[in-house]
Amino acid sequence: KNLTNKRFLRKLQIMNDPIVERVIKSVLFDQNGDIDDDGIMALENVLQTEGYELQYENGRLYAKEIGNNNNNNNDNSNSSQDLVIPSVVVDKNWVSPRREHYIVDEQLKGQSKDSFSIYDSNNNIILSSKGSVMSVGKNIWLYDNKDKKVCKLVEDGIISVRYKICDKDKNKLAMAHKKMLSYKPCIKVKDNKDNLIYLIEGNLGKYNYKFKDSNGGIMAQCRERISHGSSLGINSYDITIEPNVDSLMILALVIMIDIINE
Repeated sequence: KNLTNKRFLRKLQIMNDPIVERVIKSVLFDQNGDIDDDGIMALENVLQTEGYELQYENGRLYAKEIGNNNNNNNDNSNSSQDLVIPSVVVDKNWVSPRREHYIVDEQLKGQSKDSFSIYDSNNNIILSSKGSVMSVGKNIWLYDNKDKKVCKLVEDGIISVRYKICDKDKNKLAMAHKKMLSYKPCIKVKDNKDNLIYLIEGNLGKYNYKFKDSNGGIMAQCRERISHGSSLGINSYDITIEPNVDSLMILALVIMIDIINE
């Protein structure tokens, strides 16, 4: 409850208060004193809606107002300059110089159960998807807000779980392959030359995923949301994408992950 309480969020700014610090540590740290990834991801997403970002330094947590980082440009260990940005891009118009936030909602419509609506940070629908009922295997098209095809997901495996990511002209850009024998959910995305461009790692029991580059830098994160449709089995996700990363590719992969999990 505290993670969605605005009064609690305001207190985060008063980091010299030992009581507040204890409350935060009890929520965000595991028994060994290490930061719990799920707690951090949940708090980061809530803070961002309030105009703050979470920073952790020297054993302490800070909630810093977004936009006031001019004097601390070197403190961001996961800046876009440090990331290995893939050269494979579905559409360059979906590559932003800023960090972007999206919501992916599963929709109860159509017989294929592969329908999603994707919202930007202003709650505008910018993408939608729907599958083909008559096809053998999964074939999912993504459409922009003008109902034009922009990307396609094609199931390409019978025994193994594999998906092709294609552009609007059906040209294959990458192949995603889920590792079947893995302690945690793991999906490798490779280009047409078999180079790793995304490593998608999840956690046990929850639909929370990190999209990593070939060096382990985090390019995007996906966190399951609690929504009005959760009790009906309808999934919803918060997506955060770092600057200069292809948002269309990430959003297509998020839909693919949901379909694989289902």
